[in-house]
Amino acid sequence: MDSASGQTSDSGSSRRVAALSRGVAGRLLGSLDVLSVSLPVVALLFALLTGAGLMAASHISPLTTYRDMASAAVGSSLSLSVTIERSIPPLLAALAVAIALRAGLWNIGGDGQIYCGAMAATAVVLYMPSAPFPITLTIALLAGGVGGALWAFIPGILRAKRGVSEVITSLMLVYIAEQIMAYLLTGPWAVPGATSPATARFPSRDLLPIIWPGTLLNAGVIIAVDSIIAAWILQIGRAHV
Repeated sequence: MDSASGQTSDSGSSRRVAALSRGVAGRLLGSLDVLSVSLPVVALLFALLTGAGLMAASHISPLTTYRDMASAAVGSSLSLSVTIERSIPPLLAALAVAIALRAGLWNIGGDGQIYCGAMAATAVVLYMPSAPFPITLTIALLAGGVGGALWAFIPGILRAKRGVSEVITSLMLVYIAEQIMAYLLTGPWAVPGATSPATARFPSRDLLPIIWPGTLLNAGVIIAVDSIIAAWILQIGRAHV
C-alpha cells in the first residue's frame, strides 16, 4: 500500500515538474518572439538617434534630413515604386541566407549569387534569338535562378566534400563574381562609346511588365512575394518533418 502511494506521489510530482517545465518553456518562447520583433525596432531607433546626433554635431538639422529622406523614399508613387523595386534583389538574397541558416549554414555570398544570376539572365537576352513575349523573359528568369544556384553550389559542395567553411568561400566568391561582371560590362558586353559600363538596352518585350501605371514598379514584386510564400511553406514543411 505504501509502495503504491509512493508511486502515485512520484507520478504526481513528475506531472507537476513537466507542467512547470512546459510553462517555463512557453514563457521563454514568448520572450523570444517579443525579442525577434523588438530587437529590429530598437536597432532602427538606435541608428536614427546615432545619425541625428552626428548631424546635430555637424550643425545639420536631423528633422529636415530625415524628412527629405522619407520624401525621397516614399513621398510619391514614383519614389515609392523605386524604393520597392530596389529592395527586391536584397530581399531575395536575404531569403537565400535565411533558408541556408535554417540548415545550419552561413551563406554570406548572396551578392555574388545575384551577380551571377543577373549575368546568366543577361546572356539569355543578349544572345538568344528573338522570340515573342514571354518566351525570352521566362527563359531569362529561369537562367537567372540557375546561375545564382550554381554559384551557391560551389561553397556548398566544398563544405560537403572537403569541410571548407562556407563563410569564407561564399564571401570570396562575391569578389570573383564582381570581377567577372566588370569584365563583361567593360569588354564583350560593353556598348561602344558609352560613358559608363553597361550592356545594350533590352527590348521592351524582354522586360518585366509594369504593374503600377505611371511608376517603375514591375512584376518583380510578384516574384518576390511568391518567393517569400514558398520559403514560408518550406519552413513549415520542415518543421513538421
